Amino acid sequence: MLKLLPKYSLEFEVERIKYTMGKLEWFNQNGYKVYLPKKIIEVDFLKNEILSDENIKECILLEYQEKDYLQLVEYIKKEWVKYEEIFYFRLKDLSLPLCEEYFVYLTKYGVGGSYHFPNEIIVNIQMKYGVGLVRTIFHEIIHLTIHSLIEKNKVEHWVKERIIDLILKKFVPELSKEQSLPIKTEHIDKVFEENYPNIELITEKLSTR
Repeated sequence: MLKLLPKYSLEFEVERIKYTMGKLEWFNQNGYKVYLPKKIIEVDFLKNEILSDENIKECILLEYQEKDYLQLVEYIKKEWVKYEEIFYFRLKDLSLPLCEEYFVYLTKYGVGGSYHFPNEIIVNIQMKYGVGLVRTIFHEIIHLTIHSLIEKNKVEHWVKERIIDLILKKFVPELSKEQSLPIKTEHIDKVFEENYPNIELITEKLSTR
């Protein structure tokens, strides 16, 4: 089975904000909603100042409540056991390498969800809650699982997102929710349905190489 390890810390929030600010132009260009501490938005960031780690930490502490994170750690643990078995076995059906453990970092900043290969997941608890929180964790685990094939075949960002949505719909349809994407998806859907569960072949057929 897969093991989830929920984590949070003030230090991680500092790193999350630095990462988000470094990718802010890309996020804006692709229509992503981004969360940053109010103090950064209202004062420092709009002045385009270079913020130190200590500056960022001070902005976070103005709105940091540990109980917000603790409550969701317990929620994730409770909800995960409802789906972990079926999710695990359907993930194994893809015949791709899996990690035994996934670190789930809870944050209040950045976009809704993201990942760092091979086994780190980041979930924004201001944007994702309830069933959406669990859905995002599943979504990001699938990202990590097919990441190497996406990189190898240079699959475009929004095509990748559609593939993830389709896989999640196969795995846990009761949790799935398709994203509104800025591309037409008919061709992607056709390739997917004709070749599933062969994700390697699907990514090859949707390659931009």
